[in-house]
Amino acid sequence: MVCSQNEWLTSNEIGMSLGCNPEHARRICKNLYLTGELERQQRPSGGGRPLWVYGVKTFPT
Repeated sequence: MVCSQNEWLTSNEIGMSLGCNPEHARRICKNLYLTGELERQQRPSGGGRPLWVYGVKTFPT
């Protein structure tokens, strides 16, 4: 999977494209975010848990 710098994906979308369990993809994305490898943004949800999307970390300009 090649992700452009303007493309933000949910962990479920990442898991489906890689062919792995969505929960496993969520844990990996969270760990990559905590180590500074990915960026994360919160999107509005219709209630319940917040929807997080992940993207490539870029250097601030």
